[in-house]
Parts: sequence; structure tokens; C-alpha cells
Amino acid sequence: MPETLLRTKLYIPPLRPNLVPRPRLIHQLNHGLEQGHKLTLVSAPAGFGKSTLLSDWVQVADQRPRVAWLSLDEADNDLARFLTYFVASLQTIESEVGLGLVAALQAPGPVNVEAVLTTLLNEIAEFPDEVILILDDYHVIESMPVDQALTFLLDHLPPQMHLVIAGRIDPSLPLPRLRARGRMTEIRVDDLRFTPGEATAFLQQVLGLALSTQDIKALEIRTEGWIAGLQLAAISMRGLKQNSEITNFINSFTGSNRYIQDYLADEVLQQQSKVTKDFLLQTSILKRLCGPLCDAVRFGSSKHNSQAILEGLDSANLFIMPLDDERRWYRYHHLFADLLTYRLNRSFAKQIPVLHRRASLWYENEGHLDDAIRHAQTAADANRLADILEEHWQDIIHRGEANWLRQLLDSLGPECTRKSPPLSMAYCWIHVLTSDIEAISGHIKDIEAVLAKTKETEAVQQPMKLAVIPSLIETMKATISLENKKAQKAKEHAQRAITLIPDTSNPAIRMLLHGAAGFRLALAHRALGEYAQAIAVLQEGLEMLRSSENYFGAAMTVVQIVAIYREMGKREEVTRLCEDTLDYIKEHHWQKMPSSGFVYLLLAGQQADAGDIAEAGKNLEIGRGLVEKIESPYTVSLVNGVEEKLDHITLPPQPLIEPLSPRELEVLQLIAQGLSNREISERLFLALDTVKGHNRNIYGKLGVRRRTEAIVRARELGLL
Repeated sequence: MPETLLRTKLYIPPLRPNLVPRPRLIHQLNHGLEQGHKLTLVSAPAGFGKSTLLSDWVQVADQRPRVAWLSLDEADNDLARFLTYFVASLQTIESEVGLGLVAALQAPGPVNVEAVLTTLLNEIAEFPDEVILILDDYHVIESMPVDQALTFLLDHLPPQMHLVIAGRIDPSLPLPRLRARGRMTEIRVDDLRFTPGEATAFLQQVLGLALSTQDIKALEIRTEGWIAGLQLAAISMRGLKQNSEITNFINSFTGSNRYIQDYLADEVLQQQSKVTKDFLLQTSILKRLCGPLCDAVRFGSSKHNSQAILEGLDSANLFIMPLDDERRWYRYHHLFADLLTYRLNRSFAKQIPVLHRRASLWYENEGHLDDAIRHAQTAADANRLADILEEHWQDIIHRGEANWLRQLLDSLGPECTRKSPPLSMAYCWIHVLTSDIEAISGHIKDIEAVLAKTKETEAVQQPMKLAVIPSLIETMKATISLENKKAQKAKEHAQRAITLIPDTSNPAIRMLLHGAAGFRLALAHRALGEYAQAIAVLQEGLEMLRSSENYFGAAMTVVQIVAIYREMGKREEVTRLCEDTLDYIKEHHWQKMPSSGFVYLLLAGQQADAGDIAEAGKNLEIGRGLVEKIESPYTVSLVNGVEEKLDHITLPPQPLIEPLSPRELEVLQLIAQGLSNREISERLFLALDTVKGHNRNIYGKLGVRRRTEAIVRARELGLL
């Protein structure tokens, strides 16, 4: 699991002591599993105990399935981030699942979402045991691409997996269809309301209030079983001593939720000390809380008393929930956080940008880039956001989120980005990834104009974010020269880029700069016919890319070496390089990485040239299945090239030595009807890889290579 992911989003919330048993709801949840329902939906407003119920269900059940948990937030509206966390939650159960999907998301260029999800579903279908995945707080998702991806997953969910969605509103998913087909369990607000018996147990046993039966009944009626309302009311009553005071309070506890919230916000906060009240308000801007973060937000530095306050709030059950077993990370109950935020905006609005700015600095120092950016944006602090992007734009590029980076840069405006060499360079790399090479020159001019104003004395002391710029400028100029077919000029720029790499103790920076410049130097050597030099540079770069686990870069480097070997007529070297690379891929468990498909296809082309049809066909299928997750003209041309080679190989007619199995005959019939592999998998409820395996068996037994040939041969034999 990448270290950049926030692991607390994947923790199952720990159970509270003295939890009120809710057997009727546990039975309802279990019944949905027993009936084989695909989806359980728990939908109700804030404060009805959705997360508590699900945590209780999965942690106390006998012989429960394996459970993965994902707590969502607004940042997960980005499809790539949602899918990354979706896979990370599953990896808490099966560590190897979804590696190909994550690699595809990080690769440059558009991603075929259905293709990568299909592979993920096929991997889930291989799970030996039943699995439950819980998506909590789904109401924060307002992204159509995320809803569409989840719909695709629901439509093709293997029987081993059951999905649970909890949120305040119904998600934009095909709920009517699932409901009509009897494939969904629903738990809604009427189910979640506390019954009179549950309200009594909650108020007396959990909260320790000595209330009369009549007072409990009145409070339960007034709150309509709203659990958070009961808890807020109970906290407000803690200071009341006389029975008459309690009764009067309960009798006056009326009105809509909005008025109840306004009233209780005042009542709850007024009962706290000034230190606690200030703490609650100042930290209400945070989605998750820990001692050092709260210290930084409150004081701008660490080593204060925030951790002790958090532990005190936890002990007092004051709407704070632990997110891990160590009681290090917490969060406020959503409704309580809303109340605190409302009060903060009303009373201390001018402090809010300062608090967000401090949170942003803390998150950046701790390596939580997404949260650092979110708080900078919330503070409307363009300078803070620019500082973050100047330091970390390359990290965002490497995560495959170039579109998000462009949005962030655009939000700063040209007046800001044109004055910043790192931000202008970030635009250059975005244009490289989107093949908009012509747009690079304008940014290079902006960078050089800024650097020209930098004094010599300042240049010596410049930070690394500026020290790398001269080398990157030359790399960009080499890219432009290659685009304009000026190979000699590109070679000179690339060589200069290598000499300008700054002397730094960080090997990752040097490796990155050397790899970018070296790849373009090799392309220039190749264009000039200097094949030996090109191969030497590429092989040196290949070792760097392998050691840094840059899968895509390593695969594309192999592609370039193969292209040069072919131009030189060195067919044996091509085969040896492909086989050695595949051995390396298998040794380092890169088989599921989409970019590995390039190597399989390159080897398939060599085998087809040598007439080894069986091996070529096998590697073609493997390579095609991997690269279909990378949408680009090159992948299409590579697949088509291998297929054309196989088409031109003439096979003598073969008798049907081994009969087709009943399942193979069934697949053959659907092939003849014109159904695609995906349509066949859906019709027969088979994994897509299983269908492809049947296809290979059918082609082998019929002695053919393609669908059309299989249909003709089958009709000749009377099989259709």
C-alpha cells in the first residue's frame, strides 16, 4: 500500500463500551448476506448511528466474512483517488489485489476504466472466501465518474463480494433496478430510530442518566428516536440537578432539527471550560484530529496539551470518535463538527484562514500532500498553494494526476505561474504528457526571463526546486528539437541537461533528471543512426528505472531498445532482451502491471516472425489483456501488428483431434452470434479471462487463429 495513502480511512471504527444491542438490525444485515444480495444500503440523516451499527455488525458476528472498510471524504470525488483507496481497502484483506489497476492509474494518458475494473473484478472472483466492503460516508461523493465506476462494479460483482454503502442521502446508483430484482438490502431512518426500549438503555446504561420512565418516553417522542439528538440532550442535562428542571427541559425540547441544533450548540459549548471551548472551535476545521496537528493549528507549533484534551474529550464521550486502536487519531461526530463550524464562522471568522494555513503547513511537513492542498484552498491562500506546488509538482505528475495538477495551476492564474520557474516547468511536463509539444516554448521563455533576473549570489543559495530547473530546461528543449526532427540539436540539449544536473545528496532527484535527459539523448542518437550509443544510454537508464520501480518508464525503454535492434536487423537480441525482461518482471512480480504488456507483445511479434504460432498467440493474448488498460494509438498499433503477422502465416488444415467440451460448444455458439468476449462473460456468468481461455482452447482444437476462421471451420464440421 502506498505510503501517501491515509491509513486511518481504512480502519474499522472501534466499538464503544456499553453499546446498545440492536439485534433486529443485525438480523436484517445478516439476512441480506444469506439471500446473496449484492448491496446493502444504510441511508439516514446525520446522527442515526449508521457507522456504529456497521462497526458492531462486522466485529461481533460469529464466523463473519472478511471485512474491508473505507471512510470517504470530499477528495475522493476524484476518480483516480477513489479507485486507489478502493483497492487499498481490499488490500487490507488480499495484499496483491488491484496492483495493475493502481499502476494503470499512475501511468500517463487516459485510462480505460471499464478494462481496469474488469481485471479487478476477475481478481476478486478468485478470492477463496466471502468478502464485505463497506463504503462509509458515501454522501460526500458528487462525482458522476465515481458513480459510474461503482455502478459497473455493482453490475458485475462476483458472488464472493458484498458491498455496503452508508451515507446521509441515497447515492446516484441504479437502486430501483437492484430493488426490483430483489438484490438489495435497505436500512433507512425508520429502521435506525431508537425504539423506546433502546432509548431507555441508551440514556440510563450508556449515558448514566437517572431519568424517570415518563421523562425518557417524552424525550424519545420529541427526538423521534434520533440518536444524536438524545445524546446532545443528555449532555445538556448533565448540569441539571432537580427532577423538575429535567422535566421542564424535556418539555421545552421541541422544534425542527435546525432549531434543536442551534439550541444545543449553545448549551453544550457553554458547559465547557474556555480552554476546551476554544479547542473545539479551533479544531473544527479538521476532518481528522491528532495531538500534534491540533497543536499546530491552535498555536502554530507542537508540544502543547492537545493530546491530553483529545483523550479527555474521548473519556467524556463528547462526540469524538477514535480512528485507530492506539487512540492517536480521532474525528468529531459529523453533526457535532457541523455545529462547531457554524459557531466558529459566526464568532471567529477572521481566524479561519489562519487555522487552515497552519493545518496546511503541518500536513505538508508530514507528507500528506492532498490535505495540505485542501487546507490551502479552503484558506483561499494562493501563495500557500503555490509554495506547495513548487515543491511537490513532480510528485503529483508521478501519481498520474496531471489533469488535477493542471486544474491547480490554472486556479493560481498566469500572473502567479509565469513568475515561478517550477510552476512553469510543471506546465511543460503536462504538455509533454498530453503531446502538446508546441505549447512548451512559451513556458520556457517565461522561465528563462525569471532566471535572467536572478543575481549570481542568489543562485548559489537557491533551493533545490530552482536548482533542478536549468537541467529540465535543456531536457524540454531536446523534446522540442526531437518534435521538429532536429536530432543533432536535440542531442546537444540532452547532453547539456545531463551536465547541469545539480550535485545533491538525494539520489532520487539525480535519477529523475538523468532519466528524463538520457531518454531524449537516446532518441536523438537513434534518429542520427548512432545505434550503439543509443542502446548504451537506454540500457543505463533501464537499470535506473528498474531500481526506482518506474514500471512504465522501464517498459518504454525496452520498447525503444527493441525498435533500435530491429532497425539494425538484430532479431536474436530482440528475443533475448524480451525474454530477459519477462524473467525480471516475473521475479519482481510486475506481471499485472499494464506496461508489462508491451514486452509480451514485442516477444509475440518476434515469435510470429519465427513461425512459432502457439507461443506468439499465447503472448499476444497476455499482452493484449494488459495493454488494453492503456488507451493510446501505440498500444493499438502494437496489437494490430502482431495480429497481422499471425494472419499471414498459412496453416495446413487440421482434423478435429479432440472434441469440444459442452461449455466450449456453448461459447462457440455465442461467438457465431457475434457476441463480444465481455458479452459472453455476462451471458454465461464467467470471468472475462475464463472466456478468453475457452477461446484459445476452441481455436486450438479447430486449428484456427481468429473468430471468423473458427466459425467457418465449425460449420464445415457441422458443429453449428
